[in-house]
Order: sequence, then C-alpha cells, then structure tokens
Amino acid sequence: MSGIVERLKRKGLLQSTPNPHDRRSFRVALTDQAKSLYREIEPFSERTLELALTGVDSEAVEALRQTVTTMICNFADK
Repeated sequence: MSGIVERLKRKGLLQSTPNPHDRRSFRVALTDQAKSLYREIEPFSERTLELALTGVDSEAVEALRQTVTTMICNFADK
C-alpha cells in the first residue's frame, strides 16, 4: 500500500500529513489535481457502475452497498 501511495504522491495526486493521534501513520488526501481528474472521469465511472448493475434488483444492490460499507469500516477501525 505504501508503494502505491508514494507513486501517487510523486505524480502529484496525493498529499500526506502526519496523523496527530498516531505518529506511526499519515493521513492522505487528494490534491486539487486529483480532484480535477476525478471530476473528469466520474461520468465514465457512473456509466460503468450502471452497466455492471444492469439486471441486478434494487434489494441486491442495497445489500451489496451495505456489505462494501461494512468492509470499508472494518479497515477504518484498524
């Protein structure tokens, strides 16, 4: 993970700051350049998601969203 973060920092897409609560870790955030790039590709991302979910009923989509949210929270808690 740290290698990916370093490469994105070198490309000017991420910035990191020390975590004030844990000296062993850093907080990462998108740069303005990355935010601009995100806005540019967002319509393609939305269309890809739309295609991926074609034929999947709304209950299954909601269950998937909840599962992925739980998985992300599991990482945030560590």
